[in-house]
Amino acid sequence: MMWKRRLVMACACVGLLSACHTESSSGEALPPPAARGSLTFGRAEPPRAAEIRFLLAIDVNAEVREKGEALALRSSARSSMESVTRYRVLETNAQGLAVEVTFVKERESDGRETETGPLEGHTYVLDTRGGARTVTERGHPAGAEAREHVLEVFEGSLGETSDLGRVLGGRTVASGQRLPELEAALARTFLLGSDEERRVSAMSVRFQERDPDARVALADVEMEFILAEHPIRVLAPLRGTVSLDIASGALRSLSVSGPARVEVHPEAAASGMTARGDGTVRLEVDVSVLKTP
Repeated sequence: MMWKRRLVMACACVGLLSACHTESSSGEALPPPAARGSLTFGRAEPPRAAEIRFLLAIDVNAEVREKGEALALRSSARSSMESVTRYRVLETNAQGLAVEVTFVKERESDGRETETGPLEGHTYVLDTRGGARTVTERGHPAGAEAREHVLEVFEGSLGETSDLGRVLGGRTVASGQRLPELEAALARTFLLGSDEERRVSAMSVRFQERDPDARVALADVEMEFILAEHPIRVLAPLRGTVSLDIASGALRSLSVSGPARVEVHPEAAASGMTARGDGTVRLEVDVSVLKTP
């Protein structure tokens, strides 16, 4: 189900809240300055409330030809997936946390029609403090489908420190440096589906020179985006920038785009089918910290 896959991607950044009930320093203080040309990430708590905006836009033209066919089938595909999600940590203890999550916007468009996701406009409370995972809406147990969606959004985030914070906390990096552990963590964060559906690979993150007054670290990003919709595959080398909070290592934004090419799926190629085409892919994520009472 496409919505289920996308929700995991759109809210993967919520992993940044998972450290809220682990031992870490609090506040927004930056770590001590590192040597010139480098920076050191702190171990501050991730934000206790944030709004996450996600956009994936794909625009491709394809030409597919069956074996032995004189005419090729030409088609254009323009799709976008967009979401706005807010979360707020309500309470934490040694066993877990209670977090309120609101699905402000969940939209998917094929260029002609726009579909609204089943959770848009709903607010849920996920509570893991008692050992079990409960999901409620307005004080009542959520329906089975809603509970499944909410739990899937937080899959991999509960009970563990966020991947990015774990990788970056206390690390000093220099301008131009790459961290394989960070690249692996970001690749997991931007997993859109199974390996045969939507994924990113060949992730490369290279830190830029730090602005001494900045509270975020900027890095150049390159990744290979793959979308497999049998019998064709869309591949796009995406390039752009990622920003990471220096105090906590939490993701603040990512913006990448690039040209796409269309090729036939290996299984279809074995039967004599051919495909070609081009287009563009754009992926954007923005995390805005919200004030808490």
